[in-house]
Amino acid sequence: MKTSYWLLFCMLLAAGCIKHPGPEVPPVPVKPQWLISKITLVRQSGSQNPLPGEPAASYLKQVYEFKYNGYYKPVSRYVYQASRDTLNLQLAERDTLIYDTRHRVVQADEYIAIHPSVNARLKFIYPGNDTLPSAMEVWYSSYPNRDSLYLSGTTNFIYRPDTALAIGRNSHGSLDTTHYIYSGTNGNFRRVVSTAGYEEDIYYTFDNTPAIERLINLSHGMVWRLPMDYVSPPVLSRNNWTGDGPQGWQKYIEYNAAGNLPVRYTITEYAPNPTYWVFRVEYFAPAP
Repeated sequence: MKTSYWLLFCMLLAAGCIKHPGPEVPPVPVKPQWLISKITLVRQSGSQNPLPGEPAASYLKQVYEFKYNGYYKPVSRYVYQASRDTLNLQLAERDTLIYDTRHRVVQADEYIAIHPSVNARLKFIYPGNDTLPSAMEVWYSSYPNRDSLYLSGTTNFIYRPDTALAIGRNSHGSLDTTHYIYSGTNGNFRRVVSTAGYEEDIYYTFDNTPAIERLINLSHGMVWRLPMDYVSPPVLSRNNWTGDGPQGWQKYIEYNAAGNLPVRYTITEYAPNPTYWVFRVEYFAPAP
């Protein structure tokens, strides 16, 4: 009998020493080696000395500046633009990102320079601890009440090893599923197929450097579409597309001295008239 009481006493003592683990503490994001601070785009189309019937030269300059928080995640993007005098940049729009406790984007608000209120909003829903959203809501402001947002639509996502499915309602109100198809060997986005009858091969060849979109440190591709990204696939490609692209585009990439970061690239668009898109990418190494 004494043995039984002694065993019970030991069990109660051990139970009293066990502390409640409390709420789960999300892991701190890993510090990336490089982050993009700025992307400068200059578009040139037309001819300096046009022949009869040819378009005259025109220019567009855009500067995308990115700001980050203490967890190396982007919190805002400022877009400056100039259409004639490329030295006279004006703020065109800005975006603000809101994160949950697991450092996932749950809301992205877009502001345009001519209006103080939110112009558009994206809301992301995540299942469990996943970093890819299961749903995205799109909200827009509209006249006459620009201070109110209206739900435009909801897209649901399903992920498979080489395909991401985006399911939403089209303009006719019926469900439409878009398949974003990736290469099984390296996870690069290549093809899009829609149940509405649209299908297209988008990108064919890729380099071996990290995709520029990944160097902004977002976990998926639905937050921002960078200029000249043909579509916004939910899962980011691993590398950068190069060579031939959609609509007859051609892309040439220049890398840094180490060969591991794209610092400049040019996209040539031949139809309806030759247009040259020149991008310069600037990076910084995050502080400890």
